[in-house]
Amino acid sequence: MTNQFWNDDRYLMASQLWKQGLSAGRIAAKMGCTRNMVIGMANRNRTDFPRRGRYNAWTAAEKATALAMWLDGFTAQEIADAIGRSKPAIYGFMHARRAHQ
Repeated sequence: MTNQFWNDDRYLMASQLWKQGLSAGRIAAKMGCTRNMVIGMANRNRTDFPRRGRYNAWTAAEKATALAMWLDGFTAQEIADAIGRSKPAIYGFMHARRAHQ
């Protein structure tokens, strides 16, 4: 049986979200499919879904937004949702920031 989920529009949306740095799980949640479907698509189409390094560097804007929101009392999940990172990534960023003060 052929999977008809991946039409041109969904494929393009997934590849754009991937290039923005969203995780396979976040892309799946936005698109209404499973994480494994996104991972499978990414593995079969590396031109449009480039491999990511172990560390996906934060932009200056992401850092500033995360820090400002943290200081304003937002939860890690709220910050993660706002900047497209995972909740553990937020905690990791805040821990690393505290260690370098």
